[in-house]
Amino acid sequence: TNRMRGKVGKKYSLLVEYNGKTAAAETTIPAPVPFTSVAAEAVSDSLYTIKALLDDPEGEENWYRLFVKVQGRDSTFVPSFLGCFSDENIARPAEIGIMCGNGISSQGSWTWNPAMFPAGKKVRIRFCTMDRTSFCFWNSFDKVAHLSMVLFFTSTYNPEYNVSGALGYWCGYGLSEYSLTPGE
Repeated sequence: TNRMRGKVGKKYSLLVEYNGKTAAAETTIPAPVPFTSVAAEAVSDSLYTIKALLDDPEGEENWYRLFVKVQGRDSTFVPSFLGCFSDENIARPAEIGIMCGNGISSQGSWTWNPAMFPAGKKVRIRFCTMDRTSFCFWNSFDKVAHLSMVLFFTSTYNPEYNVSGALGYWCGYGLSEYSLTPGE
C-alpha cells in the first residue's frame, strides 16, 4: 500500500507466509534531501520546462527517484522519465531537468515531449531518497521499461527484485514535495 507512513532512519521488514511459502524483505527510509529551488522556464507561450537545483550532501551516498503529477492529465503520481539516479556522477550543485512520466500519463495518453509542461496546469513533484537496494530495483525496472518501449530492441533484462521468495519490491522513501504552476 502507499498509505503506510514510516519514519526517517527506521528499518522496516516484510514477512509473508502463505500455504507453506515465505517471502521476506527489508527497507529503510533515508532522510530526505530537498531541492534548493524548483522553477519553470518558458519555451513558448504554452510550454515550459521545469528544472530543480540539488545540492547533494558530500561524503554521503544517495539514491533518488522523481515522481510527477500534472493537473488534468494524471490521476496519480507517475515516475518521471529518467528520474531514477544516484549521486555518483552528478555535480554539486546539480541542475536536474524534471520530465513527465515516461512520456505516458496515468490516463494512458501519449505526451509527445516528456520534457515539456503545459502553461496553467499545476505540477506536483515528489523527490524521494531511497536506500541502495530500492535503487537497484527501480534502476533495473526502468531499464526494462525503457527498452520495452523501443520496437526494434527486446529486453531480456530482469529487474533486481528485493523480496526473497517472491517477485516484487519493498521500498521506503524519504520524501520532499513541491508544487508549481508554469506560467503563473
